[in-house]
Amino acid sequence: MHNKLAVSICIDSLSILYLTSVTSKRRIRGKVLQTRRREKLPITRRLLIAGAFLIAIYFVGAVGFYLISGRPFLDCLFGTFIFLSTVDRPFPDSPEFTKTISYKILSSIVLVVGVGTFLYVVGLMTTLFVEGVLSDTFRRRKMQDRIRDLKDHIIVCGAGKTGIHIVEELVKLQLPFVVIDEDETVLKTAQESHKGILYIAGDATQDEVLQKAGVERAKGIISALPSDQDNLFVVITSRQLNPRARIVAKATDPRSERKIRKAGANAVITSTLISGLRMVSEMVRPQATLFLDKMLRDPLQTTRIDEVHICEPSPLIGKTLEESRLGSEAGVLVLAIKNPDEDSFMFRPSPKVVLQKDAVLVVLGTVTDIKKARELASQKEPLSD
Repeated sequence: MHNKLAVSICIDSLSILYLTSVTSKRRIRGKVLQTRRREKLPITRRLLIAGAFLIAIYFVGAVGFYLISGRPFLDCLFGTFIFLSTVDRPFPDSPEFTKTISYKILSSIVLVVGVGTFLYVVGLMTTLFVEGVLSDTFRRRKMQDRIRDLKDHIIVCGAGKTGIHIVEELVKLQLPFVVIDEDETVLKTAQESHKGILYIAGDATQDEVLQKAGVERAKGIISALPSDQDNLFVVITSRQLNPRARIVAKATDPRSERKIRKAGANAVITSTLISGLRMVSEMVRPQATLFLDKMLRDPLQTTRIDEVHICEPSPLIGKTLEESRLGSEAGVLVLAIKNPDEDSFMFRPSPKVVLQKDAVLVVLGTVTDIKKARELASQKEPLSD
């Protein structure tokens, strides 16, 4: 008894130390990424800084000419503008003033610094239009506005080998979602294949990136990053920012499953376990496996096994399965029923089974048919806690 208690305490202590070490590593990595971002300013910000510097040079030159020449300030402003535009030298009607040393020094400084800055601004503006940076900036802002309007959506962390299949399935299911990945090239490739998907280029383990994706308003978070440590950190952060969300995470190492669940994940998918089960299925039930593959991967149809929740005030409540006419009206096949007061499923339910409030129906049908069944069941959201 005491030995088991000691082992349990040791395991919990190691888990806490593991989480603490991962947190420290993530914070260090976040600081490094922020430093790199600061090192390379966006082109729009560089344009604003250069434009502000050019205006400053313009006013400094005008004030300098005003102090040296004693002419009206408006004349000095206009003369400086003419000089910077390289149309003419300033104050051509004042030959005595233009021969002074102070005028020559000030003119040289304004000409070199001002014209150099002006040419730099022109180069940046050309880059904005030629390289499509300006249109890309507008596109990003428009996409961010659409993300801000989302509610009860899904956030997919990682668009790599696993994440891209998640994206494809969510597109087929017509569910609202946002994808987060550090590699924007991968995100743009996914957007080319599936028009209209929303994404954020950034580190999904960072609070601000998850908040940009609307984690507080999200219904679910899927963490499919390559590293178990990253998935663990996403689960911790997401659970803190949104306690009600359903979180599903990937685990490469089966030993990480317990830690990720303890951090707040509702479900953990172990890739090695899934691969092993799939290989056995290919060996002992090849035709059934082929059927499921055709159902999931066929691009021409979206037949799925899904769940329908019967909610108030659905007309299905109190009716038998036969009376509900789910097959004839919605076009779905009911495979199993799970009543709210039971832990097990009722497979191949009898047509005489009475449908209860809060019961869950496991159905087979197309995405459109499943939507019709959910409308009959008065289910507003396709996700459940």
